[in-house]
Amino acid sequence: MKKVRNNKLILKVAAAALLLAAWVSAPLFTNNVKADGTPVIVTRTAVLAPPVGVNPHGSAQWQLYQSGNRELEAEIEDVNLGQGTVLDVFIDGNAAGQMIVDSNRRGRLRLRSEHGDTVPTVNDGSTAEIRNSAVVLVSGVFGSGGTPSPTVTVTGTPSPSQTSTPSPSQTVR
Repeated sequence: MKKVRNNKLILKVAAAALLLAAWVSAPLFTNNVKADGTPVIVTRTAVLAPPVGVNPHGSAQWQLYQSGNRELEAEIEDVNLGQGTVLDVFIDGNAAGQMIVDSNRRGRLRLRSEHGDTVPTVNDGSTAEIRNSAVVLVSGVFGSGGTPSPTVTVTGTPSPSQTSTPSPSQTVR
């Protein structure tokens, strides 16, 4: 009888631990956790299209975090190449990394400086290409990011300041 109670207690504790683990990991599955826990201050994206036709296609995204960490993610879909084909990712003509075509005809590269990866700096107007050897499969231009600025610019002219003088009915002490 005592063994049955102990087993029930163990099951209850295990169920509570499992629920707690699921609750804690939920943000990971909903993409609410940022790479290093600090806010993203710049995001630049590029739509990657083939030189001719509709497919393959993809996207690239570069992020700069308040901590200084950077992240680059490049994806390609509907690739008419065999599973296991290695594709090269280039940023501004420089090799950034490689991806492998999976069974769904997709490839993905994700680099994070916080994990020790070398992540290139991406500016508005930087180019992204995914190549199979020397053949460009898709390419695009990064934009929409702006440049973080530590200064505040104020425009306009100041209005004259107003001062008040006590009215005769006010008592000044």
